[in-house]
Amino acid sequence: MKGKLEPAERQKLIEEGKNLKEALTTLEEDLVKLRDELQIEAQCIPNLTHPDVPIGWEDSSKLRNMVGSPRKFDFPVKDHLQLGKELDLFDFDAAAEVSGSKFYYLKNEAVMLEMALVNWTLTEVMKRGFTPLTTPEIVRSSVVEKCGFQPRGENTQVYSIEDSDQCLIGTAEIPVGGIHMDSIVAESALPLKYVAFSHCFRTEAGAAGTATR
Repeated sequence: MKGKLEPAERQKLIEEGKNLKEALTTLEEDLVKLRDELQIEAQCIPNLTHPDVPIGWEDSSKLRNMVGSPRKFDFPVKDHLQLGKELDLFDFDAAAEVSGSKFYYLKNEAVMLEMALVNWTLTEVMKRGFTPLTTPEIVRSSVVEKCGFQPRGENTQVYSIEDSDQCLIGTAEIPVGGIHMDSIVAESALPLKYVAFSHCFRTEAGAAGTATR
């Protein structure tokens, strides 16, 4: 038959095709690996700040506006720890046994006050057109990443769930930010205004801050 290859030549071409296929598979695997490494490195780049943000420590901060003035009292002012102890509003001792230092139980009127403040805040923002949400407290790691957080690694503040691709949320912003991810929102539907209330899980919980009282 015209154009028919000799067996040796045909076998040679088959081997070349097989080798090319294997090489292509290797290159594709390398590309995936390089993309993953590039993504990891890119996630280490901090978010950009506004040009007006001062560079430096706390003493570099600029006061933009002050509303009202600190109230003055004609008697010694008690801090919240003193008031909480005298009015039986907190229990630090039991919380320390249950969870460790820096944790607390709210009790009695303090519980009602917290709930009242949350309810008042949600009511006020609803008057301004916001949609109130309670959110899932477990999200996919990919959602955490898309919100600018690093769900894994030495410097993460995120609790990851072992043997899964899920994390506990560190802020309600994460599940709220995921509501419309990977979708196109019509301009006519804007603005979309949400306010959310949730528990927040961060590894920094219980750590000493710059001010404790």
